[in-house]
Amino acid sequence: ISPNVISHFGNPADFYIGKSSFIIIYKSDFNRVMKFYQDKLNDETIDASIQFRVVKKDGSFYWVEQITRIVRDKDWNVLEYRNVLRDITDRKIAEEKVELLVHAIHNTSEGITITDLNQNLLFVNNAFLKIYGYTREELLGQNIKIVRSELEPEPTVNEVRKGTLNGGWSGELLNKKKDGTHFPIFLSTSPLYDEKGSIYALVGVTTDITDRKIAEEKVQLLAQAVKSAGDAISITDLNNDLIYVNEAFTKTYGYKESELIGKNISIVHSNKNPEPVLEEIRLGTIGGGWSGELINVRKDGSELPIYLTTSNVLNENGQAYALVGVARDITERRNAEKQLDEYRTQLENLVEKRTRELDNVNRRLQDELEKLKLAEGKIQDQVTFLNTLLDTIPNPIFIRDTKKQFRGCNKAYENFVGLKREELIGKNIFQIPSEFAMQFVDQKDDELLSTGQNQSYEITTKNYTGSSFEMLLYRSAYYNSNGAIEGILGIMLDITNLKNLEKEVREALKKEKELSQMKSRFISVASHEFRTPLTSILASADLLELYGRKWPENKYMQYLGNIQKSVEYMTELINDVLTVNREDQDRGKFTPEKVNLHDLLSDRISNASLSLSSNIHFIYEYLPKKRVFYFDKKMITQIASNLISNAVKYSPEGGKVIVRVSEEKGGIVLAVSDEGIGIPENDLPYLTEPFHRGKNVGNISGTGLGLSITKRSVENHGGTLSILSKVNEGTQMRIFFPFERIDKENLERKE
Repeated sequence: ISPNVISHFGNPADFYIGKSSFIIIYKSDFNRVMKFYQDKLNDETIDASIQFRVVKKDGSFYWVEQITRIVRDKDWNVLEYRNVLRDITDRKIAEEKVELLVHAIHNTSEGITITDLNQNLLFVNNAFLKIYGYTREELLGQNIKIVRSELEPEPTVNEVRKGTLNGGWSGELLNKKKDGTHFPIFLSTSPLYDEKGSIYALVGVTTDITDRKIAEEKVQLLAQAVKSAGDAISITDLNNDLIYVNEAFTKTYGYKESELIGKNISIVHSNKNPEPVLEEIRLGTIGGGWSGELINVRKDGSELPIYLTTSNVLNENGQAYALVGVARDITERRNAEKQLDEYRTQLENLVEKRTRELDNVNRRLQDELEKLKLAEGKIQDQVTFLNTLLDTIPNPIFIRDTKKQFRGCNKAYENFVGLKREELIGKNIFQIPSEFAMQFVDQKDDELLSTGQNQSYEITTKNYTGSSFEMLLYRSAYYNSNGAIEGILGIMLDITNLKNLEKEVREALKKEKELSQMKSRFISVASHEFRTPLTSILASADLLELYGRKWPENKYMQYLGNIQKSVEYMTELINDVLTVNREDQDRGKFTPEKVNLHDLLSDRISNASLSLSSNIHFIYEYLPKKRVFYFDKKMITQIASNLISNAVKYSPEGGKVIVRVSEEKGGIVLAVSDEGIGIPENDLPYLTEPFHRGKNVGNISGTGLGLSITKRSVENHGGTLSILSKVNEGTQMRIFFPFERIDKENLERKE
């Protein structure tokens, strides 16, 4: 036992001689030291060391490092242990402090690095590894430039190093993660000095400021959107004193911003707005919001109508501390409504004028046409302006960056494309469900990002539900603080209703023109057709009055017959007109009953034969086994009479008329053929229109109403009328009646 041991432990040498050396070992370290000696018995170690705590006489302890020389015999058995103890208490305390400091550094949220003067990494904490995505083994020994972004200018990098060596540097930089992602940081550096005051290492503290930068950009984008909005936007305090106005506000009212800030919002209110309404707006806005129309006044005193939407701004306690107003000048809308009203009045006056003209014609022809009535349609224009404000600014607004990816949008745009803001951000126009003119819009994006010039154009598009819209797009570039273009700001205006209104007006004008032409054609045809029989009646009546008593019976009857035929012709003409009028009034009225088609056609042929003055040969073929079908009796009688009388009328002397009924798949066919003058090819498409007659009829009488009536009657039976004709060779009128409309079984099944 050396004197140093006695002085350290406070007991005399006799206290230790013959006793185990383990009596001085601190209880908590005993097992570890015992294991140390046991391990040395079984290996071939000569020298070894171990650190543990020892106990003094007063019960205190301190740390020692024991260096042991193991003395062995020739068989390698342990003879004795020669131990030298060295007090390492101060070193242990320093190591514990360093360990605590390292633990604190590792658990801080900032990334901390220590490099040598060549900027090779000596230390990185856990936060640094988490920020950059590396492991500690991948970084230690590497140069700090491994995390430096190549986008950061070299002069800035040199400035950081120079500032650090001169005492320290702080500022924002662009760094790069292991995965290649570039991101902004705030870096603070300082040098480490040795005992001589020389710099031997450099310390860096890194903070990831990505979230802060994104928040700053969003605020900047929102401010730019409000500033660029087409609507006049203002913010006031609870006393209605102006805090903020955008450019559209100053432009709308003709003030400078400095003339408005601090002034009461009443500076733009017209005295035509009742005071209770203004108070209602203020209270409604504080309570959550208000919307409606007002009269405001510009700086020059001129008034303008606006549509105002207001809302409040709440603090953290949910209390309103500011009021927001969005005003839209609706002067153009009011003017458009006025123009539409004027046009509607003009159109109604025009219709009324045409109606009066028709009434005058009706009065002149009342005695001849008796109960003739003309159906007149009324043109109604309905214009509905739907302007539902779903958001503070009701029109869809979007923001895209220079990569043409969405950075944000308003509620109206969400509703249009059917996606939330979170779903839109990062996508381009080719990745959303709405159907734009994608290539055209993409080309316009390139032009705007290249030139920075504002754009406005119309496109046809569909929203996410497939509904089609006509849109007017206003787009402009927005800039960052350095004056560089950051992206595109766009506002969409729905002009679908205006486009539809233009189409309706054009269609209304077309219908008015057609109605006027039909009236003129009717007057011309009716005047001509009545003049001929009336002239015949008058001439025959005059001759009978002068010479009737002197003529023989047969000549007297001949002129009397002329009068009767003219009266019958006029009666037929009036009946045709009345039939057209009645069908217009009762369109869709179909009253089927049992009709023997075979007998009806036989009767019509017989009647036609009796009234003939020329030698016409009839051929009648009826092929179906069934004779009774369900027809509207008036309509089928008119059909048969018209087809047969036309065939006779346009046939030459000694001509042949064939009436043939056959059965085809799904129905029966009634065909009436003649060998008459035929119909010119250019007239065939228009032959069933009212008052239209072939250009080759010459002096053959007729109104041009018969086939028009026949076609309507056929269609009421669900049938079709087709005409085959060749000039100077003859004509075939062919009608197909489907069984589903004329067969009893089909009718009963429908009932």
